[in-house]
Amino acid sequence: MAEGILKVLLESKERPNLSRSNIDVSSAGTAAYFQSGATGEAIEVARGYGVDLSLHRSRLLNKKMIEDADLILTMEFKHKEIVRRMVPAAAGKIFLLKEYVNTGDAELEDKWELEITDPIGLGFPAYEKCAEEILQALKKLIRMLDEMETWC
Repeated sequence: MAEGILKVLLESKERPNLSRSNIDVSSAGTAAYFQSGATGEAIEVARGYGVDLSLHRSRLLNKKMIEDADLILTMEFKHKEIVRRMVPAAAGKIFLLKEYVNTGDAELEDKWELEITDPIGLGFPAYEKCAEEILQALKKLIRMLDEMETWC
């Protein structure tokens, strides 16, 4: 859902210096089943954000993807740790999404608030909550990237 929502947000931006043409967005799982589709709940919730996940197929994260990436954003601490263990030299570019966008934010005092829980198996309301958390964090990410582009 995060990949799709970010792509939609980038396509709808008014600022031309920050667009999908200069940002490559992709997702991969640390324990993904090869070529499995999104769950029905994910497809339905994502549709509400203008994202079509009906053709989405999972792929397993590999070392080359990590090495080639400029920034890796995970949802849960366990994912961050798995990625870091795969390529220890990449540790400086691996963050939880909410950790990256809330750096220095006093509102998030409990480190567990930085996680976005995987909703699989938790029902439709969990998918809705997950998508909303992703959306809010990605809006912050876009503002951050926009500010970086302004200064580059």
